[in-house]
Amino acid sequence: MNVMPMKSIISVRRIFFVLLLVSLTIVMAAPARALPFPDPNSLLAEGVPAAILYGDFYSYSLSLLQHFSSVNNAWKFKSGPGQLHDDIVIFGANTGKVMDNEDLTPSIDDDIDNAYESPSGSVDTVFETSADADPSPDWSTDSESTWDIQLSALDSVLNGSDLVFFFDHNQEGSTFEEQSLYAWALVTIGDDYMTTGLWWELTDLETGPNGVWDDPSDLVLSPAEIVLPDATVVSNLGQNIFDFALYSPELNQFLEDWDGTDATMHVDIKLFFLNDGNDQAVILLNQQVLTPEPIPEPATLLLFGVGLIGFAAVGRKVLKKA
Repeated sequence: MNVMPMKSIISVRRIFFVLLLVSLTIVMAAPARALPFPDPNSLLAEGVPAAILYGDFYSYSLSLLQHFSSVNNAWKFKSGPGQLHDDIVIFGANTGKVMDNEDLTPSIDDDIDNAYESPSGSVDTVFETSADADPSPDWSTDSESTWDIQLSALDSVLNGSDLVFFFDHNQEGSTFEEQSLYAWALVTIGDDYMTTGLWWELTDLETGPNGVWDDPSDLVLSPAEIVLPDATVVSNLGQNIFDFALYSPELNQFLEDWDGTDATMHVDIKLFFLNDGNDQAVILLNQQVLTPEPIPEPATLLLFGVGLIGFAAVGRKVLKKA
């Protein structure tokens, strides 16, 4: 009978151990958020769209996605400071310390703004990037009134994944109006974006996108809850859990087709009716959205009239009161 020498046994065990470590490293390094977002024009259930289009951005309610998911916590994205070191923070604080966006891989800290402090309703009920102090660092195409990142830096950290913005709002109160807030945003490329058409706007359903802030009628309601025919889904999930995700197919198509000519992406954000702090806006990396199919006929959305779309009327009443 042939017996393997002891040295050979040790060598085989070492090779096996090394391969095991490599395998574990690959598994641990793999993106933790592998579940793709559904086609925004698809239906989660009869009459319930996966997302609502506001101007150029689809808005996903993460709690609504979870409501129709059979997987526990499939759409629970934690927004605590400890979960955001590998992601891009636009505004949000780390236990009182502003995020510095310096822990990204690869390092892009010279080509990306640090985060604004978390908007706090106790200080001001309105947050505007154009009114707050511009985060450091500064470079030649950095704007004083927006959050900015170089396209080359964004491309390197996205690494082929989709650009998806996540929002966590932390309103307090006992009524729908108190627990909701209103938002508007504009993403632009370069300073001559009105000429090149490189702008994408999050704006009200009725107003429609035009690339500029008009007045409060542009605001989009971020609701405290979503009413379905057979259930009410809470969408203000409190601190440290993201509530909504925003995705623009056209913006992502531009990034996919980008020819490498460097420019700066500017993000302009306005929030109204704040009453509590620690609101957060973050670009979570390693996201994927299924390619949108043609928008369904309006008739398929009628049953959802008491949901997000129905809240538009509530929002207008609140804005008129304000």
